[in-house]
Amino acid sequence: MYAASKCQRWTSRDVFIGRRRPRVLVVDDYEDAATAVAAYLQIEGAAVKTANGCFDALHVVEKWSPDIILLDIMMPEHDGFFTARALRRLSRDDFAIIAYTATDQDFVRLNSDASLFDGYCQKASSLTYLHRLIEGLVSRGHVSCLTFWNGR
Repeated sequence: MYAASKCQRWTSRDVFIGRRRPRVLVVDDYEDAATAVAAYLQIEGAAVKTANGCFDALHVVEKWSPDIILLDIMMPEHDGFFTARALRRLSRDDFAIIAYTATDQDFVRLNSDASLFDGYCQKASSLTYLHRLIEGLVSRGHVSCLTFWNGR
C-alpha cells in the first residue's frame, strides 16, 4: 500500500507507558494543522497538547512529559532539526520524536542526525497510518497496545 510507506518507524526505541493513555505533543507552526491532528489523536484515546514552535515545545516539555512528539520540519524561527536537537538535549530518553512533515523522508534523513527521529510520517498520509506508527512506538509491557489505546 503506497500511503503506508509514508509513515515509517526508523528506530527500535520503545516508550513504556504502562496502562495510561499515550501523551502526544504536536509541534507545528500552523496552529490549525496542530489542532486538527490533536483532535484526531484525542478521539483515538491519547492525551494531547500542541506547541507552535521550538520554544513553545520546550516550555511544554518542562511541565509535561510527552511520550511521543510529532514535529513539523519546516517552521520559520527554528526548524524541526534544531527543535529535535534541543529536545534531545533535555537528556531524557523516554520520548520518541516523529518527523511529521510535508517534506519527503529522504530530505529529513539527509539533513538530520540519525538519532534525532524515531519515525517519519508525511502529512499527506491518512491519520490512521500516523496512529499505527504511534502504536508501534509505545510499549505497555506484556499488555496489548491496541487494548488500552482503544479503551477496550
